[in-house]
Amino acid sequence: MTTDAAVIQEAQTHALGAKGIVTMLQDVNVVTTDDIEQAGAILEDVKDRYKVLKKRLDEITKPLNQALKSTRGLFAPALNGLAEAESILKTKIGAAKTAIEQRRLDAAQAARRALAEGNAVIAASIEIERPPQDAAGVQFRKVWTFEVVEPERVPRDFMSIDEQKIRAFVSMHKDGAQIPGVRIFQKDVVVSR
Repeated sequence: MTTDAAVIQEAQTHALGAKGIVTMLQDVNVVTTDDIEQAGAILEDVKDRYKVLKKRLDEITKPLNQALKSTRGLFAPALNGLAEAESILKTKIGAAKTAIEQRRLDAAQAARRALAEGNAVIAASIEIERPPQDAAGVQFRKVWTFEVVEPERVPRDFMSIDEQKIRAFVSMHKDGAQIPGVRIFQKDVVVSR
C-alpha cells in the first residue's frame, strides 16, 4: 500500500499536468480537417492518460471501498432494525395521540350536549383526558404535507418531465419516436476511439 504522502504527491503531480494540458488547449483552434486530425491525436493521448490515472485511482480506492462496503454490511442489520423500531414506535405514538385527541373531542362534545340539555351534574362528571404532552424522546409538532387525490387536476407547474424515460424512448424508436411537445432530433457528438 502506498503512503498517504506519496499518494498526495502523485495526485498533485497529475493535477498540475492536467491543468497544463487544459491551459494549452484553451489556445488551440480546431477549424480545418487537419486541425481535427491533430486534435484527435491529442484527444487520444488525453484519454490514454485518463485511463492510466483512473486505473491508479481504482488500485487505491478499491480496497477502501471494499472495506467500507464490508463495514456497512456488518452494521446494516442493527441499523435497519433500530430504524424499523423507531418507525414502529412513531406510528404507535402518533396513533395514540390521534385517538386521545378524538376521545377529548368526543368528551367535550358530550359535556356540551349535557349542559345544553340542562344536566350540569352529568356535564361536570364527564372527564376530559389531558392532551398528550412532549415527553423524554418524544415531541409533537405540526407539519404541512400533501396527498395527491386527483392527479389529472394538478396544475402543470407541479409536474416534472421524466427526461430519463424520454431519452430511453427516443433511443429505442430513434427517428420513429414522436412525443407531443417534444422535438426529437439527431446531433453530432464527438466520440474518441
